[in-house]
Amino acid sequence: MSRLFPGLACGLMLLCGCGLRRHAAEAAAVQLNARYDSLESRVERLQPSLAQRWRLRLTQLDRELAHGDPAQALAHAAALQDSLTRLEGDLDEMESELEEQWSALAGTTPALLERLARDPDPHVRREAERLEKAWRAALASRETGRAQEAVERARAVHTKAIPLSAGTH
Repeated sequence: MSRLFPGLACGLMLLCGCGLRRHAAEAAAVQLNARYDSLESRVERLQPSLAQRWRLRLTQLDRELAHGDPAQALAHAAALQDSLTRLEGDLDEMESELEEQWSALAGTTPALLERLARDPDPHVRREAERLEKAWRAALASRETGRAQEAVERARAVHTKAIPLSAGTH
């Protein structure tokens, strides 16, 4: 019996150690999910594809927690925390960059579309109507907070309108 006790005590200590690592990994995952949830709407607005990738990363972490080594899951959570910290800084930069791009496009595109709508060529006027609809879609994206989508749509309208305004259609 006296020889059995040290082995049993050692086994219990190992089990507790594994339990502590699992608990630490689970706590890190919960913290990471909460932190990402607080940023998700910004990420979705600025880079929808990035939001999907982050959801996938968090799902992979959950699977690793459920079926993998707790120490590895904890390391994975720590790496994701670092990535999330970088993402927070990048979001501020993305927001200001998209705002600059939108301001430039919004400052020139409406006047360009007006000029096209008054063009004597019926082909140009038809294209201007189509581009006006696309511009309204860009404005709607902007109003609903989808900045990346708004800038992409506005850029497409502007890019298509320039050759028409120059008469090189």
